[in-house]
Amino acid sequence: MARIRPGKSGKTDCSGCGNPRSLSDRLEERRVDCPECGVKVEKIPWTDGKSHTTKTFHLFLVRRARKPSWKETAEAFCTSRDTVFRSVKAIVALRTPARRRLDGLIEAVGGGEIQYGKGHQYLTVVYQIDAGMRRLLFIGRDRTAKTLLTAFREFGRERCSRLKLVCSDMWKACLKVIGKKAPQALHVPDRYHIVQHLNRA
Repeated sequence: MARIRPGKSGKTDCSGCGNPRSLSDRLEERRVDCPECGVKVEKIPWTDGKSHTTKTFHLFLVRRARKPSWKETAEAFCTSRDTVFRSVKAIVALRTPARRRLDGLIEAVGGGEIQYGKGHQYLTVVYQIDAGMRRLLFIGRDRTAKTLLTAFREFGRERCSRLKLVCSDMWKACLKVIGKKAPQALHVPDRYHIVQHLNRA
């Protein structure tokens, strides 16, 4: 185990805004007293916040979780499925900064789920699907109305009011959330469910 010796200066960077701030205390994780963010853990280059895993390990797990299930990846590297999930989420945020800033006008989004592991385990995903712009906007644990509501809350009331089109499956909980958060948007079923209904007809 490598031991890291902190510098002797009384300042370090805030993990919230990244600006140099005065130290608040010197516990196991040093904290800073930031006038903008409050008391925050100091910023260190190899991890984020109170995460117990490094960015390098995040990337390592994500690369190996592409083919086997996340559970199999976790078992192979003696970690938990939650750690694999957090790694994927962290790398998505790191590799797509535009997603976090939500730059530009967003008028069309699509939502759905991704199954992972064995059994009915899902992630909720929301994409921008405007012409000329395809990007992941949100990824959340479980396929629930609460998770989808979180996506729209992060999106913000003003952006929701500008949506013109929302593409999704015919899940009732999803329709309810769309009706509440973006009632002005045209709801379009995804291609899979359009074909499914045509075949039934």
